[in-house]
Amino acid sequence: MKKYSLTVFITTLILNLAGFAWPLCDLYAETVYGFLADIFGFLWSKMPFVAGEILMYLAAALLALLVIFCILLIFLRKQKKYASFTAVYAKSMLCILVTVLLLYTLNWSLPMRSSVLGEGKFSEREYSLAEYEILRNFVTQNLNEAAGDVPRDEEGNIILLDRKEAEEKIAASMNALSAEYPRLKGYYPPMKAALCSDVLDWMDIGGYTYPYTLEVTCNQYITDLYYPALYAHESSHHQGFYRENEANFIEFLACAKSDDPRIRLAGYLYTYGYVDNAYQSKLMEVYDKDEAIARYDSQIKVDPQVGIDQAYARKLAIANYEKDEHPLEQYSETAEKVADKGWSTQDRILQEDNYDGVVPLLLHYFHDNQIKEF
Repeated sequence: MKKYSLTVFITTLILNLAGFAWPLCDLYAETVYGFLADIFGFLWSKMPFVAGEILMYLAAALLALLVIFCILLIFLRKQKKYASFTAVYAKSMLCILVTVLLLYTLNWSLPMRSSVLGEGKFSEREYSLAEYEILRNFVTQNLNEAAGDVPRDEEGNIILLDRKEAEEKIAASMNALSAEYPRLKGYYPPMKAALCSDVLDWMDIGGYTYPYTLEVTCNQYITDLYYPALYAHESSHHQGFYRENEANFIEFLACAKSDDPRIRLAGYLYTYGYVDNAYQSKLMEVYDKDEAIARYDSQIKVDPQVGIDQAYARKLAIANYEKDEHPLEQYSETAEKVADKGWSTQDRILQEDNYDGVVPLLLHYFHDNQIKEF
């Protein structure tokens, strides 16, 4: 066990040192990582449960046992068999730890440290108010058009996509994007519902990707309107785009280029907030408050139907939540407070790589690349 632990630790250390050179990380993300993502994604998709979540709980239990065994050793140190057992257990935990660190490096750390979207260094030029305005109105106009194109029932309610069908369409759309972003080509595993979905719901977390198993998971209580965008976002992580701004960007392109208006609606809807907020901030930099409000009011408005569709999808999601038992619901407020702290901490740590960092990437894509339409 000692030899194994030392070998794995040295390998992990060398890989992390190599990770300081982003061109090497780009090469790794475009080649080796893709094979790992396909293999891990395929194998773990055969499990009917979220293996990564189970392993996380198991690791916590094993760690707690180690603490207990070490405390007992204080009183039973003269018992040779017990001391030997504790030593073997501790060495086994060390083997598990170094293995997890290696998986974390291969499946997350190295692709995370590659250049943004695998395109090297982005220009840090300042975009003008007019460029922000063009982007904001483009997103708003297409959001409204998608809302007008979705199928509806006799009462005018949006007919939401089946989740499996949404996954198949997003996977096809993202594979098509591999011509622009090569690492998107590959296998897309189905998204699994987290066992702790109610806790995630209280914390306003839609889903996440386990770096140890490369499973994409979701809070099962999200709306079916949001589901296509979330699947695209988490699948972007699975394919090696681990920065949140990258995942939001790929999510947008995959949804916006889909032939299904419900998927386009999801993509534009869950990008609109970031773009609109950035535009309003830019307005306040250029104009005083009254002038900024006047110019904003002169722009394209979001169709009220979008809000109606959101409310309908949310109503269905609430009904889905309420049909289940939630024994930990008394701790929901505590979970919300922890989440608020966590989100603010993440903002400070990720900075431009956070979710709202999608806006500079979109500005670069549309203006620097002179993309006029899809």
